[in-house]
Amino acid sequence: MERYLTQLLADLRAITRERQNRCGTTTDHYSLNEAGRPIKDFATYQAELHQFFYGEGEGSMYREIGLLPEAFPPAPRLTDAQLRALVSQILDVWTAYRIIPTVPAGISPRRLYPELLRIMHEPFQDPGEDGWIQQEFCHFLPEECPWDPEFCSCCWTDGEAE
Repeated sequence: MERYLTQLLADLRAITRERQNRCGTTTDHYSLNEAGRPIKDFATYQAELHQFFYGEGEGSMYREIGLLPEAFPPAPRLTDAQLRALVSQILDVWTAYRIIPTVPAGISPRRLYPELLRIMHEPFQDPGEDGWIQQEFCHFLPEECPWDPEFCSCCWTDGEAE
């Protein structure tokens, strides 16, 4: 398992680097270059706006990164150290794809890992170079909350909230 996990982590690092190189940094589209012309032409800007608002099409995060769900081993087969490394690398991929996860403080990698994999099955639209996605795991319905009560305020009663 160790050799397989080493290769999976290397693949995830390569996916992160490729995405960062493709995306680049955000720019101010209204800025002018030295010649006094817009940095981006209108057609490019319009295409980026369309991608930002409508995405490039529905698919899962797995499809976007080019890995099958089966590539990710089940949590019970991984040690705590392996899970920490894998969760950290998945979150790096998410950051490269401009996804900001809302993760409760103190949640263990063993608890977070299956939730990351579950979210990666959901429809994903690439926000492009200028967008960001705020990814919630809890929809504030206690009966559907993936976290234990000590980690999520949706499960607290009025007396517990302070």
